[in-house]
Amino acid sequence: MSYEIIYDKLFIKAEKNNQVVIFPTIESGSNNCYDVNRFGKSGRRARDWNNCTHILMAGNQYGTIEEVLAGVQKWRDDTEEGYKSYSSSSETPYDDDSFGWHVSLSMNSKGCAGTSFKSVKNFYQIGCDNALSVEQLKGFGINVRVYTSFYSNEDLLKIGQEPFTLYPSTSEELIKIVDEKTELFKDTNVNFYITLGVSDFTLKNAKASFTSKKSTLQPLVSEFFKIKILGSYFIKRSSRMVTRGNEGKKFLTEKSANKVLAELKVRLPNYIDEMSVEKIELDTPIYL
Repeated sequence: MSYEIIYDKLFIKAEKNNQVVIFPTIESGSNNCYDVNRFGKSGRRARDWNNCTHILMAGNQYGTIEEVLAGVQKWRDDTEEGYKSYSSSSETPYDDDSFGWHVSLSMNSKGCAGTSFKSVKNFYQIGCDNALSVEQLKGFGINVRVYTSFYSNEDLLKIGQEPFTLYPSTSEELIKIVDEKTELFKDTNVNFYITLGVSDFTLKNAKASFTSKKSTLQPLVSEFFKIKILGSYFIKRSSRMVTRGNEGKKFLTEKSANKVLAELKVRLPNYIDEMSVEKIELDTPIYL
């Protein structure tokens, strides 16, 4: 049996007409699809970030919190009605506790039969409550991408348009792009999509901001600092290892970055000449 697995969520929030609107972006994938590792063997199950438009009325890319939750409820009601029509002779009635079984959906490692409608509804409610703006996401190194797929190329050419990939820098810009493209493509077969560029590490940091009392959003800063090690950036250290990558931890002051750098030089004496504090000039919010 093929079914969809939802792994995580990171909803985007914006404002339109003085109302908060939500882009319900989720990480999901099929149970039958796997990534291929560098040895040519199957790795973990494949998963992607996508904007969950099917719960929004008329397939809209965003909606108010009330519209998102109403869409979830409609999904449930339509499923029950369809199940009644399809299985009128069945002895097994529709059951909210097995909602995932009816819609081929698994969440929270519960399997389809163990995924209740209550858990799905809570998933979207919590996603709305913890939604972040594009500016906040960028503060974690998470990019929002709006793009057309290869399958729309021919239809784009028919209307004199080119394939595109756009990276909005603010929630206001995201709304503007989506509204313009929706109007442009409304009478065509062209589809465009919204996804997130986010690693497991940055996702963990972003989610920690929802619950950590110590994690606070600093005012917009024009510069910050990172520690560069062998061409990549310091992320974190533990008793066993030092982790580095393309994104790296941001320091609000050069002094705080140099303090950690001094500790790293003691710990990694063979790489002293390959470590330095780098100043980055970029308007961004920073979570500490």
